[in-house]
Amino acid sequence: VIRLGAAALSVAFDHEVPQLVIAGDSRITVAAGKALTVTGLLDWSAGLIARDGRLIIAPGGVANLTTASGKFLDGVFENRGTTNYTGTQFLFGRDAGNLPARIENAAGGTFIVDGEGDFSQNFGSATYRIDNAGTFIKRGAGTTTVVNSPISFNNTGSVVLEAGALSLNASGSLGGTFDLTGSNDLRLNSGTYTLQPGVLLPVIRLGAAALSVAFDHEV
Repeated sequence: VIRLGAAALSVAFDHEVPQLVIAGDSRITVAAGKALTVTGLLDWSAGLIARDGRLIIAPGGVANLTTASGKFLDGVFENRGTTNYTGTQFLFGRDAGNLPARIENAAGGTFIVDGEGDFSQNFGSATYRIDNAGTFIKRGAGTTTVVNSPISFNNTGSVVLEAGALSLNASGSLGGTFDLTGSNDLRLNSGTYTLQPGVLLPVIRLGAAALSVAFDHEV
C-alpha cells in the first residue's frame, strides 16, 4: 500500500502496487515510457499525476475519484478496470501548458461519471483528450457533465447515458455506439465533430458545433 498525503513519489521503472492513495498536494512522477500499475484499488481525492509517465488501472482494478479538490493530470491515466468519478474538479495541465495529458479508457475498461463531475483545463493545450475504447457511462439524474474546451472526446467504444446530460464543448471523433436509452441529452455544444463509419448515434444535438460527415448516413 502506498499512501500519499502531501508527498512526492518518483518511479523510474515499471511497477505494480495493489493499493494507492493520492491525497492532499501529492505528486506522482513516472519516468517517460514507464508505468505505475494499480492492480487493486486507487483512491484519488487530490494531487497530480505528472507529465511523461502513465498510471494504469489494471483489469479487475478499481479507481475512485472523489471530493471537490483538484485532481490534476499532466501525464496519462489509463483505465483497464473500473473508474468511478463521483467527485468534481478533474483538471488537465497543472504545471504547464502544451502537455499531452490524456485519459485512455481502454477496451474492456469502464469509466463511470456519477454526478456533476466535469473535465476542464488549468493551463491550456490543444492535445488534451479523452479516448474511449471501452465503456463510458454517465449517471446522475439532473446532473450535467461537461467536457470543456480544449479537451477533445474521441469514441471508438460505447458511450452510455443512463441519466443526466453529457456536454461536449471542444471537438472529437465519434465512432462506436451511443446508447441514449436512459437519457438522450448528449450535447455537441461547440467545436468540430467527425462522424466515423459505422457509428450508432440515434440523436444528434448541435449547439454552436460543426459536424463533419464524409459518408452516407441516416439519423
